Amino acid sequence: MPETMEAKLKDTEAGQPNGGAPAQVPASVADTPQIRGLFNQQSNTGYWPWAMAALGAHYIFEAVFNLFKLPAGQHSEGLIAKRMTTLKALYAATFGLFMVGVTDFYRRRTGQDMRNLFAEPVGWELGKRPEDVTVDDIKKSTNSFVKDARDNSIRYNTRRFAINSTFFSFLLPFGKTFKEHWTPEIALGVGMGGNALYLMHDVLNRKVTPFERLQGFSNSKLNHNDRIGEHVTALDLMNIYDLHSRNNDTSYVTPAMNSAQWQSNEALFERMADLMNQTYHNVPVREQANFTVSKFIYMLGKGLVKPGESPEKNLAFVEVANRCDVKTVEQVAQAMSNGASLETALAPYPIPSLAELSENGKTNDNAQGIGGFGAKVMAENRSTGRAVSPPPAAQVDKIAQGNEAAAGAALG
Repeated sequence: MPETMEAKLKDTEAGQPNGGAPAQVPASVADTPQIRGLFNQQSNTGYWPWAMAALGAHYIFEAVFNLFKLPAGQHSEGLIAKRMTTLKALYAATFGLFMVGVTDFYRRRTGQDMRNLFAEPVGWELGKRPEDVTVDDIKKSTNSFVKDARDNSIRYNTRRFAINSTFFSFLLPFGKTFKEHWTPEIALGVGMGGNALYLMHDVLNRKVTPFERLQGFSNSKLNHNDRIGEHVTALDLMNIYDLHSRNNDTSYVTPAMNSAQWQSNEALFERMADLMNQTYHNVPVREQANFTVSKFIYMLGKGLVKPGESPEKNLAFVEVANRCDVKTVEQVAQAMSNGASLETALAPYPIPSLAELSENGKTNDNAQGIGGFGAKVMAENRSTGRAVSPPPAAQVDKIAQGNEAAAGAALG
C-alpha cells in the first residue's frame, strides 16, 4: 500500500525517512563534487576579452600592407622580393606596436583604478593627502591589499610585454644567418601564437585577484555603474577578504559554514556592510555612518581587524573607525599593546560601551555577545528596504571614473 502523508511525516520527524531507512549523513568538504571543466575563472579579468579583440585586428594591418605589394610581371623579381621583405618587416613591427599599445592602455586604466582605490589608504599610511599620493607611494605601502595588487600588476604586465616583444625579435642583432632564418613573417607568427597561448593559459589557470574583485565590487555596489539597486552584503566583504587571505598566505583559514566561528565572522562583516551601505546611501541612514571602502581596505590590509580573532576587539575597532578615523584605531591598538584593556583604551572615544554592544548582540539567537551586534543591525536594515539615492560627494570614493589625467599614474 502506498504510504500516507501522515506516515511519511512520522518517519521524517523520527529521522528515518523513506520507510525507515537511515537518514543520510551530509557529505564532508572532501566529498563535495569538484568542478574541473568550468573554464571561466578569468571572467572578471578585463585584459582577456580586450586582447582577444585586438588580435583579430591583424587582418586590417595585413589588408593595408597588401595594397603596397608590387604586381608580378611588371617589376624584377629582386625588386619585388625586396619590397615584400620590407612590407613584412613593417607589418610585424606595426602590429607589434599595436599590441604593446593595447597592453599599455589596459595597464594605465588598471593603474588609474589602483590609484583611485588606494589613494586614501596609502595617504593615511604615509601621512599624505590622497591627492598627493603617487605611484612611488603605492610602491612603498606595506598594506597587504595594496601590495598584492601592486605585485600582481607588475607580474602580469611584465609577462604581457615580454610576449609582445617577440613581434620585434627579427630585429635582434644575431648575425646574417639568424636574419635569413628568423624572418619578420616568423616573428609575427610567434607573437600571434605567443599571445594565443598566454590567453589559453589564462582560461585554464588564471583566477580572479582580490583587486579585480574590488573593482567589480566598487562598480556594482558603490558606484552602481554596473547595476542599480545593489547593496553591500556581508558575503561580498567576506569573499573579498577570503580571496585576499588565500593569495597572501596569511594564517586566516575560512571556517566551516556551520561553525560558531563562521557566525562570529559573519556578524563582523555584516556590521561593516551595514555601515558601508549607509555611508554610500544604499539604504536609509539611521546613524552616524562614515565607513568607506578605503577604511575597509586599510583596516584589514594593515591587520587592525583580524577575522577569527577577538570578536569584541574587531567590532569595537570597526566602530572607532566609523565614528572617528583609522589613526584613532591605531592609537587604541597601541594603548592595548602597552597593557591597557580594551575597555580602558576605548574610554576616551565616542562609541557605544562594550556593555551596550554586548547587550545589542544578545538579541541575535545565532551569535553571542558583541558578535551579534552586526547581525542585529543588518536585520533592521533588511526590514527597512532599500532606497538608492546619490551619496554626498564627501563620502564617495571615485572608483574608475573617467579621469584621464590620472591615467599617467599607472604602475609597472
